[in-house]
Amino acid sequence: MLVLKLSTEIPLAEPNAEFGFITWLDVAIREFDSQNRAPVGTARVALIHCGEALNHGVSMHDVLDQDSEGLGVLDGIFFEDGSLKDDYGNGVGSDVLYFDSLELRLDWHGRNMEEAVVRRILDAWGQGCAIGVMPVKNADEVSRWNMIGFDCAHEPSSGEPGYVYMDLSLKHPRIAQTDDDGHVASTSTLL
Repeated sequence: MLVLKLSTEIPLAEPNAEFGFITWLDVAIREFDSQNRAPVGTARVALIHCGEALNHGVSMHDVLDQDSEGLGVLDGIFFEDGSLKDDYGNGVGSDVLYFDSLELRLDWHGRNMEEAVVRRILDAWGQGCAIGVMPVKNADEVSRWNMIGFDCAHEPSSGEPGYVYMDLSLKHPRIAQTDDDGHVASTSTLL
């Protein structure tokens, strides 16, 4: 079994346009019983606190532009007039969960592990978020993420990344496994 170990830093000071409205999460993907071995993968995820910025009267343009990780490109795609575009904000949740990177060791590729990691992070940290966002390099990646519920917001082109998003205000399908009597034995995310 794999586990996700998350670490972050949160400023103690009140947030402002320069810092505090984006929380970066560093994720180590580990085997459950291997505390001393290297992780099988890593991820870097940003929790963008759009609602909190709006409550403080701070434009998302300013918040994204000030972030040192280069989130400014999301402004024109997902935000308009300083807040989340109507296409993405349907009134249930206002924050954004952004997957900056996700890497697994080669021996873990081809097992749908990346998809499982993304879904678990979305399920655990996506509460209160309007959307989850991920950069994609090509049409194959768009199709890959479409299979678990992402839609394309911006097609990749000419070496520039595209972006897919998942509406987190919706309940996404899960697979229910039943025993011989028809009782639900376990559930898992539809992959």
